[in-house]
Amino acid sequence: MRALIVVIFLTLIFFRSYSQGKYLTGIVIDDVTSNPIKTANILIYSDKKKTGYFVSDSLGKFKIPINLLLVSNLLEVSMKDYHAFSSKLELTSLSIKNELGEFRLKPEGINLNEVLIRKRKRYRDTTNIDFSDKKFERYIMIDDLFSKNIGFYKDNNGKLFYKGKPVTDLLVNGGDFFGKNNTEIYKNLPALILNNIEVIETDIDSLTNTTLLNPAVKVNLKFKEKFNKGKFGNASLGIGTLKRYIGTVDLYTYKKDEQISLNLNSNNLNVGDSFSEPKISFSASSNNTSNYSSRISYRNLFYNRKIELSVYIKPKISRLKFKSESYRKDEEFNQFSNTFNSSKIKTFSFEGTSVNMIYKIDSQNVLKFTQTLDYENSKKLDSLNYFVNSNNSLNISNLYKASGSVNETILSNLSYQKLFSKKRGRSFNNELIFGTNKYRFNEENIVDNYSNNLTIKYFVDGQREAVKKQFANNSYFIEPFSESGYISFLMNYKYESLHFQEILLSDSLSNSQKRNALNYQYFSPGIKVFNRFNEFSLESSVNGLLNFRDFDEGRKEALWNLDASFVFDYKITKDRNLLFHYLKKTNYPNVLQLTGTNNSFDIISFSKGNTKLKAELQDRLEFTYDLKKTDSMSLIFNANIEQYRSKIGFSINASPGETQTTIVENLGKATNADISISFSKNFTNGNNLVYRLLGNYQEQPISLNQVRQVSKNHGISHSLSSNLNIIKSILSISPFISSVYSKYTYQNSNGNQINIIYTDKISLNYLKFEFSINPFLNFNYSISKNFSFATNAEIRRTFLKKSAAIWLKAYDVFNSYHYVNNNISGSYIQTVKYSNISRYFLLGASIKFNDMK
Repeated sequence: MRALIVVIFLTLIFFRSYSQGKYLTGIVIDDVTSNPIKTANILIYSDKKKTGYFVSDSLGKFKIPINLLLVSNLLEVSMKDYHAFSSKLELTSLSIKNELGEFRLKPEGINLNEVLIRKRKRYRDTTNIDFSDKKFERYIMIDDLFSKNIGFYKDNNGKLFYKGKPVTDLLVNGGDFFGKNNTEIYKNLPALILNNIEVIETDIDSLTNTTLLNPAVKVNLKFKEKFNKGKFGNASLGIGTLKRYIGTVDLYTYKKDEQISLNLNSNNLNVGDSFSEPKISFSASSNNTSNYSSRISYRNLFYNRKIELSVYIKPKISRLKFKSESYRKDEEFNQFSNTFNSSKIKTFSFEGTSVNMIYKIDSQNVLKFTQTLDYENSKKLDSLNYFVNSNNSLNISNLYKASGSVNETILSNLSYQKLFSKKRGRSFNNELIFGTNKYRFNEENIVDNYSNNLTIKYFVDGQREAVKKQFANNSYFIEPFSESGYISFLMNYKYESLHFQEILLSDSLSNSQKRNALNYQYFSPGIKVFNRFNEFSLESSVNGLLNFRDFDEGRKEALWNLDASFVFDYKITKDRNLLFHYLKKTNYPNVLQLTGTNNSFDIISFSKGNTKLKAELQDRLEFTYDLKKTDSMSLIFNANIEQYRSKIGFSINASPGETQTTIVENLGKATNADISISFSKNFTNGNNLVYRLLGNYQEQPISLNQVRQVSKNHGISHSLSSNLNIIKSILSISPFISSVYSKYTYQNSNGNQINIIYTDKISLNYLKFEFSINPFLNFNYSISKNFSFATNAEIRRTFLKKSAAIWLKAYDVFNSYHYVNNNISGSYIQTVKYSNISRYFLLGASIKFNDMK
């Protein structure tokens, strides 16, 4: 007996020491379909006392610490619409395999003696597309599988759909993979690593546990076990005439939960940051741009997958050179101007640099911390020639300008989320935000002015600096009152401190130096309610907004506004949906509107901010009717109208031959309205067609020499795009055509603008060669008429089973590209023509690589 007691005692010590930091895993499965069940409840008890609560993940898996199992004797698994399952726990069941095994739940609608068919309002369907026995060639990528053959397709923007429904989440092995929903990554990842694709469609919201009117579709890519680590990427190198070049490398490596990526890019083709091959296109502004950038990302899970750490760093240097010519008609005082500009801009930046950490304390408590940095340092040299004709008087000015700006944002975000085990859908969230925004701008101007046979030379130098510090605390509590609805209580608080300084030095304007300090406090309590009633849902929210403003001169203000939102969503049939949305919103002015920090000190047109600005008030009513004939065809009608009060606009003080001064102010009421029809169709042979018709009306109030006026702009636009396979796998075309007509009214004068654009891609594939032509036609009418025609071309040859290619690209084959920008504002119309690089040729090679075999 003593020996038995000693053995039991030593066994318990062994299990206690073994259990520190150890887990046993289990999986919850549908007994009929054998599909995993997500968000199942797992409870463990010691007699009748609950000792732990857990929830299965998207793969149906869960894990329980051994130290809890040692003091428990009963495990219970339950899920809505399933029969609950319970099992006794015994010490001997804790095997060294760290597995609890499978727990198969029977749907409530299934009886062993008879078949019951039950209509369920809530559902969760899982489709498993098996590739475990499929042998793919290495040149076939996962992106190639996102085709109609298995129910997938992509729209023109790269958005992924499954059987006509948008994919809300794209995961790998249940987690993030080099950026959530990053479909571009799968163009370089071979399909041979796939074991299966799991498509989960459900109308149950994972946070609130309410029944949604429109289901969510999540896609989980499961890799084969031997491919839980790997390396892949792509690289391109090209050189050409006019000293054109490009070099890009994308490297990706992953091992279980660790993911590291590196991107290097250098080009002077006006190309973005990451392309396996450069896409040579036309630019409305100058394309004489050089980019040098890198991007590093790191993600890993630690501490038994409880801590997720991700880091993103992206430094970038860009250089831009251009010349432009503009014609401008100022309606407010009947003035015409012609401006010639030559500019050089150099910019260094950190874009979206961030550190993110998520700590999953347990299945019910999550802590998140994010630190972000955005930084941009820009230097610009301008040489401008002004020819201003006003009241039959000609004024000529030459301006030499050197300016620099630095914008910096540092933001820290700490949030906590708690889920409650006693009631699914109940949660509490709290978020703390600390941040600093810095804006610095300096400028030196030297002006030579020729007017009335007199020559005057003068200078204008200036500096502006604004610093905003903020603190915010946002919290909300969600309480479900049924499976169809919930109520949420919100309480938000924000404090902002803004300091602004301006120094102006000139031998022609009054030198000045001013400082402003403002303190803002925002209190915003609110309530939000959602409920679904069979085929329609209602969602409404109301937020009170109390804004206290303290000015440095001692003046204080207290402003009260109300924000509200009401959404009525009616699912008429499976394929028809009707939506009404009313929004009442308060738009607070931003730092640049308050201070005008980035505005030029140009003596021709001098702009200022306004620290006394108040928020503009917006009311918006929107109507949408979505008629989906099939999974691949939809027709959408949309109409909205917006009414503004205290609309933010420009107050202009101007007279012929004098410096024009513009100040941002609240200018009263304005109305905007849009109505559109959109049609899209994806055909079984890979062809598609997208058409959109838009009519719009806009009002923009301005103040000219203290007199309020309203300019009106209304127009209509069409766009049609398609992808047509004329001869399957051999000849295809991708035409796009758009037309825009706008008419503006200013007092008693009218102006018209017409723009027609046609582009296409004609591709011919034969053997391993691809030849493509990209024509471009543009007709533009505003102050003057302009017609442009240009063509890009490419010859491409693939090698190594489509893993490598050499290519020859030609930009503007006929050296005919001349594009014009037209602008319509509240007080003027303007036509701008930019210089662009002329015809050039680029020879290069690209390769995809990986270590998956």
